[in-house]
Amino acid sequence: MPPRENSRRASSRQESREQSSSLELALRSGLRERVWGSGQALPTVRELARQYDVSTSMAYRVVKRLADEGLICIERNSGIYAGNLSSSQRPVFAFATHSQGELEPTDFLLRRGFETRIAELGGAVVALTVEDNRAERLRQLPLLAGVFESTFRLTPEIECSRVIYMEPVLARQKHAQNETPFDSVSMDNEDGARLAVKHLCDEGHREIAFLGVHHPQHLESAPWSRERERGWREALEEARMSTEALCFLPPSSSTREICDYSNLAREAVVALCEALENRPITAVVAANDMAALTLVGELENRRLPRRVWPSVVGFDNEERANRALITSLTLPWDEIGRAAAQLLWERSRGELPDEPQHRKVKMILIPRLTCRSQWSLLGA
Repeated sequence: MPPRENSRRASSRQESREQSSSLELALRSGLRERVWGSGQALPTVRELARQYDVSTSMAYRVVKRLADEGLICIERNSGIYAGNLSSSQRPVFAFATHSQGELEPTDFLLRRGFETRIAELGGAVVALTVEDNRAERLRQLPLLAGVFESTFRLTPEIECSRVIYMEPVLARQKHAQNETPFDSVSMDNEDGARLAVKHLCDEGHREIAFLGVHHPQHLESAPWSRERERGWREALEEARMSTEALCFLPPSSSTREICDYSNLAREAVVALCEALENRPITAVVAANDMAALTLVGELENRRLPRRVWPSVVGFDNEERANRALITSLTLPWDEIGRAAAQLLWERSRGELPDEPQHRKVKMILIPRLTCRSQWSLLGA
């Protein structure tokens, strides 16, 4: 199928999902606000489909979902009627993304974990695509017990007890400054780096370098890389091993944009490769798989024998790292979704202190090539 046709179909499916979500949210809001009192008739499926520009089958699926929750009753050959909310309504949470097309793989896994845990707890989940006017859009949803926003574009104006987000580290810096009082769930970068160092130590390595992509002069630059460096340092110090002259970052004089991770990694890799010629560095913890792959590419370009290559551990478990047989740390996105659901559920029930709660999910190490000698298996 031509790419353009694929794009049109993906856009059409996304539009249908958004319209379906709009219908479901409108019905839930109307029921909560008693637009239709108990036993009162709602518009027919055909009328709802026409009003929200969805197919009758999609409108029926939305109605059936609400009926399964006991919010409405479907009487064959009669109509749709509002149920008894006081005895039947489950708390409803929204999973909000900024995706305009198909969900990104990570968003798909986040949503799956979030929906599964909320269902286990006895709640329901609706999907919500939020644009730049998300503050106003979310204020129009008083029926929601909470919102899980899976990106870092936060909206401080929203009542903080109703919002949680999958936290990139930039947001946590704002938390420290009390600028965005939201609960959050994030990856445990420091623990991931400690896990990488422990794995390498168990393999006998004693000269373990760190390859970062954060600009040393800009605190806002790749804070996740900075956290991984901190975890690397702590792990080596706990093992009574040196970190001196083993941290390789882009030079302070770098003029690269702070988000130009590819070129920042390349600058750090050059310094590391030069050090490899004069120091027996046997292993490297790279801030992400892109940096790890950049290092491998530079080692190949310099035609260094594979038998002297250091072992490399990256982060993110990208497919390219998998193909290159690079050990990497992966993040269980399902678990982040589940953790977000649990945290938001507790917040909605008043079980948490007023202060924002920040929970972390641990990474999982996927071992591939670890020992230096194994590089030679791939070639001379």
